[in-house]
Amino acid sequence: MANTPEQQSPVPTTSTTTPTNTDKKPSSGMGFKLSVAMLVILAGLGASSYLAYQRGMVNPYLPQMLQKNTADSVTLTPAQPAPAEPTPAVVNTSPAPANTNPATPVLTPPTAETTNSAAASTSPTPAAPVAPTVVPSNPSAPAVIMGSATTNALLAIMDAQTQWQAMQFDFNQRWDTANALQTIQTLKNQLQALNNSATLPAMSALSQTEAQIQAWHALNPQGNLAALQQAIIDVDKLQVRTVQEPAKEAAPTGMWARFIATLKNIFAIKRVNTAQDAALDAANAAIVKQGIVANLMSAQWAARNGQWQSAQIQLRTANTNIQSYGQGYTLDSLKPLMDASSFPAQPDFNTVQQALMQARAQLAAQAQSERTATPLKPNGAPL
Repeated sequence: MANTPEQQSPVPTTSTTTPTNTDKKPSSGMGFKLSVAMLVILAGLGASSYLAYQRGMVNPYLPQMLQKNTADSVTLTPAQPAPAEPTPAVVNTSPAPANTNPATPVLTPPTAETTNSAAASTSPTPAAPVAPTVVPSNPSAPAVIMGSATTNALLAIMDAQTQWQAMQFDFNQRWDTANALQTIQTLKNQLQALNNSATLPAMSALSQTEAQIQAWHALNPQGNLAALQQAIIDVDKLQVRTVQEPAKEAAPTGMWARFIATLKNIFAIKRVNTAQDAALDAANAAIVKQGIVANLMSAQWAARNGQWQSAQIQLRTANTNIQSYGQGYTLDSLKPLMDASSFPAQPDFNTVQQALMQARAQLAAQAQSERTATPLKPNGAPL
């Protein structure tokens, strides 16, 4: 009897689990209804999205490849001419079918937007748009100010400055008078063709510099530089005359022999006006040859820097030493440079450069005044 309450203890546990099982049935019904509602909502969103895609309303949010071709874009493509009488628009009240061809527009229910697009598609295809022709109010005025004579002259002056700087650098490096004269003649023809008063000082400066370079052309400076370079290379052929040291004699043994040897040490007997006078020993011969090479290199450096008088002095010194001590080598190729009595003044390139800069400033001011006097439209044509 004492165990009876313990055996009856599971009874309330069973009674408590039973209502729990009965509560699960309404929750499963609510989940099914919620699923159906979500499916309906998704179907509505999909249908509205598809309809918006067919009408081209989502084009701004899609890439170019996925955008829907509307009726307006179809009318812009070239097509066969439509018949004279327009075909009435066909209105379809059925739901819009799936479109398998993106190029063909789908007929939608009768609305104001679809009716207008259908009527536009049935109308004859317009021709390709033609760019409007801008006619200036004053036929005598230029259509574009940037093509005026003043602007063309300004561009020509800028190009002349570039050519002049390149010619100046080349002349200072190689003293090519022929190339300099050709460049000056080209620039004079170019400035003369502009027919502008602003270029007159530049043409006068070019003529002045041309006369200076022609004076240099008579001395052939480029040929003299090449001859100096070749002389430095060929100086190895120079042989400096050296004396042969006499062989040492044995010491005299007799009294008379010693007396004769003493006289030889007191008096020196040698011949006059012979090549033996210019002969040097081995050490001095090497020094003389190195001095001749140094004179030639100094003459070349001075000539490249336009110091032709200094180059002439160095060249004459080297030639004197060669004639005194050398044999088998001469400087006959440089004789015109050594015999020159005077040298012309070095060409003044700065005068031409300043004249070109002044002409550029004047032409830029003229172009600015013309641009201010003639206002332009956004497309570049005058008002």
